[in-house]
Amino acid sequence: MSSFREINKNAFTEKILHRYFMESLYFGSLAVRNMMLPNDRRVICHLRHLNLILPELAKDTKGYRPDFTLFFRDKKKGIPVEIKWKSSEFTKKSQVDYIKKNSGYLFCLNDDSPEKTIPKVVIEPVHFRNWLSDRIDSLCKDALLEKELAPRDISESQVWLVPLRGTAFSNWKKMESLRSKDRFWAFSNSSFSVRHLLNAHRGDKIIFLFFEAPGSQQKMRLGSRNITVNRCVEGVLTHPYCNTLEGEKSEIFEGGVKGGTSLNNRKYVHFMKFEIERDPPIENVRTLLPSPLAEKIVEASNSNSSLTPITSQERDWLRSELRKSSRVES
Repeated sequence: MSSFREINKNAFTEKILHRYFMESLYFGSLAVRNMMLPNDRRVICHLRHLNLILPELAKDTKGYRPDFTLFFRDKKKGIPVEIKWKSSEFTKKSQVDYIKKNSGYLFCLNDDSPEKTIPKVVIEPVHFRNWLSDRIDSLCKDALLEKELAPRDISESQVWLVPLRGTAFSNWKKMESLRSKDRFWAFSNSSFSVRHLLNAHRGDKIIFLFFEAPGSQQKMRLGSRNITVNRCVEGVLTHPYCNTLEGEKSEIFEGGVKGGTSLNNRKYVHFMKFEIERDPPIENVRTLLPSPLAEKIVEASNSNSSLTPITSQERDWLRSELRKSSRVES
């Protein structure tokens, strides 16, 4: 027996491939997003119908959790996806049988297996390397913050703002009525929302700005700066990105459909959890936004009230403006 012990030089687990797959499929370029889906008659799915990407869905999988399940608006059932570095690593019978039975596919960086009964998506490793090069700083920050080991230079909190109008008022009240210790909010399935949610970190600050603007039931006009603020809630993110699929919390944002809309057609599928830090009394405060902040609010508001990053200086300006602004009669 050899006395030598080989050192494993692979610093990454399969989870890094999971993140690559999800980010690429949600907000890569059109060409990259199409690369993530199979070009195979056995798995017919079209990017334009993609509604939701769920990691490790355990429901109705008989003990096996596929790495991802993709839900498309034109299909009743989700499509399971297994992620491997190499196709030769996909050998566990329960996994292979489940993927076959449920018309799923294998995603890998190297097809070194003679197995032909499973549809495969094979990505050139250079694409993964380029993505990792772009995302390594954020991924490192996530890892250190998760273990509360972040040094001061990367632990500075980002400030996020969520502009809320229209039906958001009633959805917030429904969320509050649950009297849950964990406050939560959901965002629609858009690349604008997902990109920011995946860039948010535990401990970041979040501001929910409830306001009215001219044409408040429609998209805001570019250049809009006049708004009337009804409430401004500040908090800290405890879970920047999560999902809830069943129960009352998952139904609040779906227009009151009892039992919830099917995952293939659900609109608000991306959640965050937070704790409230400040909720000062505000009533109809009229203000004129500075141009850079106004542009961010207009873009986020017109993207189904997504979150958008703002600077700490913009946060401080907003606080000051709401304190000093004159009140308007209701």
